[in-house]
Amino acid sequence: MNKDFKKAINHFLEKEKPSKATLDRMALLAGFQNWDELHDTFMDGDEEK
Repeated sequence: MNKDFKKAINHFLEKEKPSKATLDRMALLAGFQNWDELHDTFMDGDEEK
Protein backbone atom coordinates (compact mmCIF):
# COMPACT_ATOMS: atom_id res chain seq x y z
CA MET A 1 0.00 0.00 0.00
CA ASN A 2 1.26 3.49 -0.84
CA LYS A 3 2.77 5.23 2.20
CA ASP A 4 0.76 8.45 1.67
CA PHE A 5 -2.49 6.56 1.16
CA LYS A 6 -1.93 4.54 4.33
CA LYS A 7 -1.23 7.75 6.28
CA ALA A 8 -4.44 9.34 4.94
CA ILE A 9 -6.46 6.27 5.98
CA ASN A 10 -4.98 6.47 9.48
CA HIS A 11 -6.06 10.11 9.70
CA PHE A 12 -9.62 9.22 8.71
CA LEU A 13 -9.69 6.34 11.17
CA GLU A 14 -8.35 8.72 13.82
CA LYS A 15 -5.35 6.53 14.53
CA GLU A 16 -3.13 9.51 13.86
CA LYS A 17 -4.00 13.18 14.32
CA PRO A 18 -2.87 15.63 11.64
CA SER A 19 -0.73 18.56 12.72
CA LYS A 20 -2.11 22.10 12.91
CA ALA A 21 -0.06 22.96 9.82
CA THR A 22 -1.65 20.09 7.88
CA LEU A 23 -5.14 21.16 8.95
CA ASP A 24 -4.39 24.75 7.90
CA ARG A 25 -3.22 23.55 4.46
CA MET A 26 -6.37 21.47 4.00
CA ALA A 27 -8.48 24.49 4.98
CA LEU A 28 -6.67 26.63 2.40
CA LEU A 29 -7.55 24.07 -0.29
CA ALA A 30 -11.20 24.36 0.76
CA GLY A 31 -11.09 28.16 0.44
CA PHE A 32 -10.67 29.14 4.09
CA GLN A 33 -7.86 31.14 5.70
CA ASN A 34 -7.06 28.51 8.34
CA TRP A 35 -8.43 25.46 10.14
CA ASP A 36 -10.11 27.50 12.87
CA GLU A 37 -12.13 29.44 10.29
CA LEU A 38 -13.22 26.22 8.56
CA HIS A 39 -14.04 24.57 11.89
CA ASP A 40 -16.07 27.54 13.11
CA THR A 41 -18.03 27.67 9.84
CA PHE A 42 -19.19 24.07 10.08
CA MET A 43 -19.36 23.50 13.82
CA ASP A 44 -21.53 26.56 14.68
CA GLY A 45 -20.01 26.72 18.16
CA ASP A 46 -21.54 23.37 19.18
CA GLU A 47 -18.19 21.92 20.22
CA GLU A 48 -15.08 23.19 21.92
CA LYS A 49 -11.89 23.26 19.84
